[in-house]
Amino acid sequence: MAISREKELKSWRRERKITLIEATNPTWMDLSRDWYDYEPADYRRASDRMNS
Repeated sequence: MAISREKELKSWRRERKITLIEATNPTWMDLSRDWYDYEPADYRRASDRMNS
């Protein structure tokens, strides 16, 4: 199932992929930021976009 979805997304144009991302993550927040005990380098940039 996941492989077929990956293949489907791979065939999409970049514009459509961006639309999909922004539907669930409009600020492009790093979703892995809670995986580690330290703050990823781009967390502040993403946070700034959220607060704008």
